[in-house]
Amino acid sequence: MRLAEALTNNEAETEAGALRLENTHKLYLVAEIVLCLGYVGRRLRRAAGPEGKKFVTMFREARARLEESVQRLRQQPAPVPRELDEYVEAAFAEYARLAGVPEEA
Repeated sequence: MRLAEALTNNEAETEAGALRLENTHKLYLVAEIVLCLGYVGRRLRRAAGPEGKKFVTMFREARARLEESVQRLRQQPAPVPRELDEYVEAAFAEYARLAGVPEEA
């Protein structure tokens, strides 16, 4: 979560020596973080068995924070390619499936 937030925090780029990335690269990286967390969610649920449902709230909150990171990037003036936008949406759909967190309607 902190990595995604750091990637989307514009203030971090103003610090000396900070790595500068284009918004499209950042958006792709956040989508990859979303997928990684989805796989973590699946493994946690499987390892916990019936108790795995207790993680749903945590993964729902993680999804909300990741969606906020994506929104910050989408609000930047640089255009986002349609294919990347579709990839990000597919990553969130896969996250929902893997982590067992239904997508918000």
